[in-house]
Amino acid sequence: MTITELNLAASALLESHYNDVEIEGEISRFIRHSSGHWYFVLKDEKSSISATMFKGANSRVNFALKDGLKVIGRGKLSIYSPSGNYQINLTSLKLAGSGDLDAAFNALCEKLKFQGLIKQKDAKTFEKVGKKSLPQFPKRVGIVTSLSSAAFADILNRIKARGYFLSKFLSFDTLVQGANAPHSIINALEMADNAELDVIILARGGGSKEDLWCFNDESLARTILALKTPIISAIGHEIDYTISDFVSDHRSITPTASIEDLLPNGADLAQFIDNMANELNEIMQEKLNALSSQLNYEMRLLTSVSVDSKISVFNAKILNSQNNMQNALDTRFNRYKHNLEKCELLLKSKQEYFNKAKDLVSIYKNEQKISLDKLKAGDEVTLKSPFATKSALIKGDVNESEKF
Repeated sequence: MTITELNLAASALLESHYNDVEIEGEISRFIRHSSGHWYFVLKDEKSSISATMFKGANSRVNFALKDGLKVIGRGKLSIYSPSGNYQINLTSLKLAGSGDLDAAFNALCEKLKFQGLIKQKDAKTFEKVGKKSLPQFPKRVGIVTSLSSAAFADILNRIKARGYFLSKFLSFDTLVQGANAPHSIINALEMADNAELDVIILARGGGSKEDLWCFNDESLARTILALKTPIISAIGHEIDYTISDFVSDHRSITPTASIEDLLPNGADLAQFIDNMANELNEIMQEKLNALSSQLNYEMRLLTSVSVDSKISVFNAKILNSQNNMQNALDTRFNRYKHNLEKCELLLKSKQEYFNKAKDLVSIYKNEQKISLDKLKAGDEVTLKSPFATKSALIKGDVNESEKF
């Protein structure tokens, strides 16, 4: 028997008896090969074993590997025939104690940091690399959250209280808790990103670490990073941190705080416009006073040389300049007046929108939105408005004579 034959026979023996084993150990001498394969050593207090994990398998690992990290690997034992080295070929890898949410959270942070997508902000938090700026005066704002949640109702109340009259708000319903929530949130964000918005707010009220865990999903994090629209993360309370916070352009400590952070106060904006009008008036008055002084000077100068004809010419020029200046002033004030009237109309239309929105009802059957004409007798449905959710049973069609 040749050495090659011996090594192949030994490898076949190992693989047939240990084709699915799970081991726990600490990573050492980790190497990421240019081919995409991983090579490292797994060790405990007394022993070690060489380990390999090929590109197809390691692409499913959702945390960054580094020396000293404790992991649990599953795979099969084999012998590398050319050298006769005993090793384990891993097909899956997870953190030791994978039920520890903090460990998974920190591992994903390190992975995103290693890839240059986020950077360390302080000892406990991170922030996105290359943040997009939030608009100073947003016109189209998207809100991604559960439309039946208390957080959404609080946001609507804060919008009304803020009194900002230049924005249009679009809502995108999504799950915000549970195993299916990340996929639902990703779909809502992609819809919002294609709606030509100035900014997106991703919001959810407070909850336990487990309740908020969907916002630590890696696919969701990468979706947020890929958005072309600036996004505000408003998840939980001030003490709650999620991966979504770290990859967003701005973090607000609560859903209602996101409105405070984004929208100018309507009263402050109106006062700002008034102050600007007053400053403009003062500037124009100063110019008129300067022209008047110049006119008086020219009058005295011309009087001293007794040139009546020149006085008339200069008077005409000054009067013309004064008229032009007054016309410019009137035009500027009329424009401000027109803009203020437009703002008042916008504010009134927004108030009418919110008054009407509270009576709008969406119909859901089996958690899917459905139109009224597709329902039939016996269907159980859910009626949702921005402020309430009710269950109902369809009795049947209403006769024409009974509709009104």
